[in-house]
Amino acid sequence: MQSGPCGPSCSLPDAGEALRAAVKRGGRLQGCTGHPCAHGFGSTIAQRYESYGKHYEWRGEVATWLSGFGPHEPIYLEAALARRWFSSDTAARLDQLARVRTGKARPFVEVLLRRAAASKAPAAVRGTCFEAAAGLLLSSTPGFGVHEARSASHEQVDLVVRYQPEHLGPVGLDPGPGLVECKSSTEPVTSRELRNFAAKCLLHRTKFGILFARASITGRKKFDEPEAAELVRRRFQVDGLLVLVITVKDMEGKWYEMRGLAEPLAEDLRELVFGPKG
Repeated sequence: MQSGPCGPSCSLPDAGEALRAAVKRGGRLQGCTGHPCAHGFGSTIAQRYESYGKHYEWRGEVATWLSGFGPHEPIYLEAALARRWFSSDTAARLDQLARVRTGKARPFVEVLLRRAAASKAPAAVRGTCFEAAAGLLLSSTPGFGVHEARSASHEQVDLVVRYQPEHLGPVGLDPGPGLVECKSSTEPVTSRELRNFAAKCLLHRTKFGILFARASITGRKKFDEPEAAELVRRRFQVDGLLVLVITVKDMEGKWYEMRGLAEPLAEDLRELVFGPKG
């Protein structure tokens, strides 16, 4: 395990990618204490991507979280990553999904999307699961780093992301921070929702925003009024703000690809700038 001259570099998204790689190779964090290797190599891989203090702080949080599971109980490592983006109360909503159900193992993003679509689940749970799925998919997209949600008395930001172009999956966005908002209802996106989200992005001086919507499922259209929605997006584009919209159809089936959501994001950006395909 190598590190730079100033210690391990601090990058949560890279740590998430390393943990997902550990999952693919059969890695698993263990809840026992003692020798550092007793925690499994997932946390050891993460060490090179974060500062010393942050790494051991998270290791303690993960060890406490894992104490609620059996030592040989299969769990989704992505749940430990997604919990970092939310407050403790909100993150607790993901715990019931962290266990791998015997005979029904499937990618964690798919588990989250199914829960987000469950009509019997509380609205708060559906919303958190949808936000976590969006965060995990973005964290697997080259160039994107996902940071924690922010909440103030007058507004809420679902997730904050940072984009730095990479040659593996160039999207076309300017480097820098962006906002993510998740719309877990199945209704098409309205022009008003686009304006409100874009205004929030301008308030926080970001160059782009990504709206995740469960719209377009069961044959429904993406926007309530397509022409008006595109006019709103192009109006804010004049101000230097790009508002991209990703639907649940774009999210499904993308979890296993190394490029994550690079293609849907790039395609929506091309449609916004140059218009729909002829």
